[in-house]
Amino acid sequence: MIPKPRNWPLVVRALVLMLAAQVAGLALLFANGERLADRAAESAFARLRDEVLPSLARAIAAAALDQDRDEIGRLLAPWVEADGVLAIQLRTASGQLLYEVRNPQRAAETSSTLALPVTLGAEELGTLAVMVDLEAFRSLTRSAASSSMLLVACGLSAGTLFLALLAVRLAGRVEGLARAATAIAEGATGARAPVAGPPELRALAGAFNAMVDRLLEANHRLAEERERLANSERRFREFAQAASDWLWETDADHRFVYFSQLDNPEHPFDQPRLLGKRRQDVIAECDPELLRQHLEDLAQRRPFRDFRYAIRDRHGTLRTIEVSGRPQFDTCGRFTGYRGVARDVTEKMEAERRIHYLATHDTLTRLANRPAFDEQLRRALAVARRNGSKVGLLLFDLDGFRRVNELYGHAAGDLLLRHTAERLVGAIREGDLAARLAADEFVVLQPDVTNPGECAALASRLVRELGEPFGEGRCPFRPSVSCGIVLFPDNGEDAEALLRHASVAVARAKHDGGGGFRFFEADMEKVEARRRLVEAELRRVLQQADGAGLALHIQPRVTLDKGELCGGEALLRWRHPELGELPPSLFVAIAEQAGLAHELGSWVLREACRLLASWHRELPAGFRLAVNLSPLQFRRHDIVREVASALAENRVPGGLLELEITESALVEDTDATVRQLARFRELGIALALDDFGTGYSSLGYLKRFALDKLKIDRSFVSGLADSKENGAIVRAIITLARSLELGVVAEGVESEPQRQFLLREGCREAQGHLFAAALPAEIFARDWLALREKDAAPPSRLSPAQWHLSFSAASD
Repeated sequence: MIPKPRNWPLVVRALVLMLAAQVAGLALLFANGERLADRAAESAFARLRDEVLPSLARAIAAAALDQDRDEIGRLLAPWVEADGVLAIQLRTASGQLLYEVRNPQRAAETSSTLALPVTLGAEELGTLAVMVDLEAFRSLTRSAASSSMLLVACGLSAGTLFLALLAVRLAGRVEGLARAATAIAEGATGARAPVAGPPELRALAGAFNAMVDRLLEANHRLAEERERLANSERRFREFAQAASDWLWETDADHRFVYFSQLDNPEHPFDQPRLLGKRRQDVIAECDPELLRQHLEDLAQRRPFRDFRYAIRDRHGTLRTIEVSGRPQFDTCGRFTGYRGVARDVTEKMEAERRIHYLATHDTLTRLANRPAFDEQLRRALAVARRNGSKVGLLLFDLDGFRRVNELYGHAAGDLLLRHTAERLVGAIREGDLAARLAADEFVVLQPDVTNPGECAALASRLVRELGEPFGEGRCPFRPSVSCGIVLFPDNGEDAEALLRHASVAVARAKHDGGGGFRFFEADMEKVEARRRLVEAELRRVLQQADGAGLALHIQPRVTLDKGELCGGEALLRWRHPELGELPPSLFVAIAEQAGLAHELGSWVLREACRLLASWHRELPAGFRLAVNLSPLQFRRHDIVREVASALAENRVPGGLLELEITESALVEDTDATVRQLARFRELGIALALDDFGTGYSSLGYLKRFALDKLKIDRSFVSGLADSKENGAIVRAIITLARSLELGVVAEGVESEPQRQFLLREGCREAQGHLFAAALPAEIFARDWLALREKDAAPPSRLSPAQWHLSFSAASD
């Protein structure tokens, strides 16, 4: 049975194609031979008429003019011998035969005469006529065509034979390549194609061998990569088994199909029991809105992060877990399920709740603290603006509280504060908020007030109840409070104005003898007038290049174990030629209200860099000067460039500078904040979180932001001896900082027991009046820097008690 053409070998296919092409070419040539011969005859006849005969007429024109028969015969005789020419005649212009020549050997049945006038210039001399044999022309062209076709046929046959031989040779080389490829496929990795034959085949064989070498090399690398991948997967499985977090995967129906710690019997959750179930089937508790949003994310196949819900562990205890996941798709784009990570955040949430409580409540009185009150006041004002209602603010200040501490000790003062807080909470209505703003300053927020009489009634009752004695054995005196009342929007459009006016009203109540309350009135604006005066003077000072009157005082920072100077904090002071020494709490607050915080902060930054430049050679190793950045400064887009410019202008390395940032500056957890902190770190500047624990105290930004230190607020340090809660907070902050590999600085250290407590708990650096108050820059340089190079023992080498006595004496 003859195989189908598609199964023929390459050589057979090539020979069959060449033979078919040859046969088709010859058939076409012979089929058109006659027609080609006729066309050739016509072409030859036309050439004789259009080219040869006019040329011949011009050649004999001169002889015809002279009627020189010999010359005419000489010129015409050769042409009568030409193929197909029977005779040539030359007649005069009158028609008389002048000359005729015939070929006696030719005769034709069909002939044709071609006539052409013979002229010389404009004169016609006669007519030249040529008689031709048409059949002779056709025979001649047929013969030539036959010869051509024979030559073409021979050429085609020779070409076919050559191509056949070439095809056979090429097929042999190709078979050699095929044998080599088959051998390599069967495992003979050393087999190679023979490099022989024409250049093209040698190039093909060489390329084939090079390809085999590269494939073998790639296969070797692939085997190594597979081994590395297997090792990596093994390490990943071991890490996943050891990690506190675990990985999970669901199918397209959102049913669990994989857990990374499936075989861990110590894992708190019975993961095998969860296989095949959906997440919503195992949730024990979850916020309905969060669950709805999560289910919507799953339905829309969107990634999700930090979805929290509670499930029961293998012992039946509710625990909160936090999961994040991303949808998975196969190569065709079909949804295959989710993969993600989960972690048990039960302890973390409890710690966050505790820290949040400590950050929003006063530990002594358990009332809301200043940040929490500010937030509630902001919300109450927003609601009042929308509803057109009023908000009442009652600010209370204990009369003679400092004297209580001086006469009866801080324990009695703390007892009075707790007593005041208890009575405040017991007297206010539901929906009102009581908070402690400062040492002896309390406030009551009434979100919805219809008339001032409500505030007056509450103030009268609270002043009376807070003024009642404690009872026998509790306190040997009768307490007294003064109250200032303001209303929104009557006495201020924002929280700052309301609190400021409430403070003015409290001061008036105290001025009136205390133990009463006063509404804010317009005549109390004298205090506001002073504030405006301070603002105008501050603007004037900041417009001067040298900031006349402004100065930086430096409070030394020392190590608690060895008492060595390790840094300092730059604190702004202002002595006005007429107003005298103005407290920073006054003019800094005015600067922020008047939009001068940036200019004031810029002056502090430049002055601090100037001082560092002047002290550069005297500073101890590791010294950093801390400068406070207000939230307004920090949020400026050009603050990094401004700090870098101040350093560059004074040629101060960034490693000498430390920026203290408050928690409120980091509340907006944005990528821009992360980038800004990273750019500070690139300059070598250390970053410290100031007053940690008094603001938002979010563990999230501690983990995300690039910080170096936490500063324990002086309010916690001052109560270490008298409050277990303060000790717990300080201990928690130090432990947290150590876990996050952050440094800790304690502020407001004023006693030796405080120093010992901090040192015992692991705090390494501190500042406060125990060591030194804030000193003018020149005194700091003289007493803390210059003495380092002298033989006399510098303050940093004295005991804490000696420090305190030394600098108390220096201050006196």
